[in-house]
Amino acid sequence: MESPTRDNVRALEGNSQCIDCSSSNPTWTSLSHGTLICMECSGRHRGLGVHISFVRSLDLDRFTDSDNKKMLMGGNQQCIEFFASHGVNFDKNKNGNTRIRIAERYDSNVARLYREVLKARLEGRPEPTHSDSPMKSNHDSSSSQKGGSALSASGASARRVPNNPSPSASQCFVGGIKYWSYRFITLPLRQNRRITSSLLATFVISKIIALKASNKEGMMPIAGIVKKIFPSLMFSAFSSILVLSCLSIKWFKSHRQEAFKSVMNNFQNRVNSARAKRNPMYDVYFPPNVSIGDQVGKAVIFFPDLLVDKTAYATIIGNLSDAGILVAVVNLEPLRLSGTGSNGLSPTTTVLKIGFEINKLLGIQVEEWILMSHGEGACAVTNVILESPAAAGRTMLRKPRCVLWSPTMFLHDLSKTNASVLVVTAVDSQGINGNETNILRRLPKEGTSVHNVLHGDHSGFAHYGPATFRQDRRIRKKALDDLQKEVQEVTADFILSRENLMGKKGKKD
Repeated sequence: MESPTRDNVRALEGNSQCIDCSSSNPTWTSLSHGTLICMECSGRHRGLGVHISFVRSLDLDRFTDSDNKKMLMGGNQQCIEFFASHGVNFDKNKNGNTRIRIAERYDSNVARLYREVLKARLEGRPEPTHSDSPMKSNHDSSSSQKGGSALSASGASARRVPNNPSPSASQCFVGGIKYWSYRFITLPLRQNRRITSSLLATFVISKIIALKASNKEGMMPIAGIVKKIFPSLMFSAFSSILVLSCLSIKWFKSHRQEAFKSVMNNFQNRVNSARAKRNPMYDVYFPPNVSIGDQVGKAVIFFPDLLVDKTAYATIIGNLSDAGILVAVVNLEPLRLSGTGSNGLSPTTTVLKIGFEINKLLGIQVEEWILMSHGEGACAVTNVILESPAAAGRTMLRKPRCVLWSPTMFLHDLSKTNASVLVVTAVDSQGINGNETNILRRLPKEGTSVHNVLHGDHSGFAHYGPATFRQDRRIRKKALDDLQKEVQEVTADFILSRENLMGKKGKKD
């Protein structure tokens, strides 16, 4: 919420305290009732389901104009007085707790009437009363459980998740410069440190030769040759990047991999049942019975593949969250480029910010963080692990573990790290090919387990298509749902340490 509007909302009578427990300076809202609540009570509200109480962060979430008007029309004291006029008491007992449970208060006829009153005020209609407002019994309306479940009929009015924006031409051009520079200059030089050292040594030698040639005429031809090599290399590299960046204006738009409609509905249903939430930086999938202020054993930060809509992973990621794993899927819109900081942040900064928001702002305590990726997202994950001793390692990745789904060649060398890695890759009937072999050389020899999916393909890890930017000649002989179930099971086993996957190295189905 914007600062001026937020200040006006805080200034409403009663809004200096949580409406439910009287904690000072509440920072969360029940948009359904136009009230302010504290972090602890927001978890209880979210457990009621969005059809009863739609929870938003006053500081983190964006509010539409209608949302702002609704909050300004409401207020804690006004809500308390309305409930009191209909026989519902907001008084607290001697321990500071309410006399009635939050679920009983808000999943009631009085609460439904108040929500209808606020809606009528917002739309400029006459306010309904008990006589003309449709009432339902508590039994009929309580179709949600803590952590989310099926929605009641009123859930149809839940807010739709907005579509992802398409990048502009200028964004594609600037993003292309970053992407191709990273892919063809920064990454190869980092992966081939000996070549980089040789080039630097050659550059220094050329400078020395040029300096001596000014005093000795016999060395002029050698110096001239050396001085021509580097400008030629630099010109070739930068001209190639410039051309590719111009082509990227169309390439980044025409080859975007969109999520299937079915998986978009899957994600929308999870949002409506309070099992998922879309934030500016990431989508978060909550395990069952986990809300604000709770503790989870394992949490995953997932980097999608190149140009793939993050919503395409909703089915398989949602199934992982059902297994008790909290998952945050990184938002790389509008360009959808992993590893290059196309979202304005480096991969390490992205991981640290997501960890901070979930831990400090949502109040969810995480015992262990795990990194995960698909395709080219492995470049971002391996980059974070390499930088973790100096950055994320102090707080989140003390002993890094990661899962790489069908990683591409563009990943950093982890062979000398102590990371524990699970690689899930699709292979043909001939087994691992040359690309997979080169990938495995860059991973720890002792800490890497491999699970091969026979006769799969690259896009089998999510619901998206068509793969217009590559032609995969592998034939899928396994149904997508069966393939995803296998990937989900082996990934959950690794994350939850349910069995020793180190003994499955090189396994094929």
